[in-house]
Amino acid sequence: GTIDAGLVAIAATPTPTNTPVPATATPTPAVGADLAITKSANVVSAESGISFNYLLTVVNNGPATANNVVVTDQLPAGMTVNSVVPSAGGSCSNTAGLIRCTWASLVNGASATVTINVTP
Repeated sequence: GTIDAGLVAIAATPTPTNTPVPATATPTPAVGADLAITKSANVVSAESGISFNYLLTVVNNGPATANNVVVTDQLPAGMTVNSVVPSAGGSCSNTAGLIRCTWASLVNGASATVTINVTP
């Protein structure tokens, strides 16, 4: 079979800026975090009964710290999830193949990863 990359969603709450805006100034949009995510696998094609890893990597391209970072990934039907391991500070859950991982924050330039071991 082939590897279905699935749907990956990320969300974060940007750190608010504390810079006061003068009453006469045109309001400036809040500066937020710019998050990017990639998903890869350590195999080219999946074989039934042979486990492999998905690797999710989320990077904060700044300029602000991203707070309450949430990554979700719906795995393809028929995958048995053997383990879900987030990088430091992360916490993950698996509900019927829907992986949900959270981090309190990711500073500008930081990244977080999730290794998901599955067997098709």
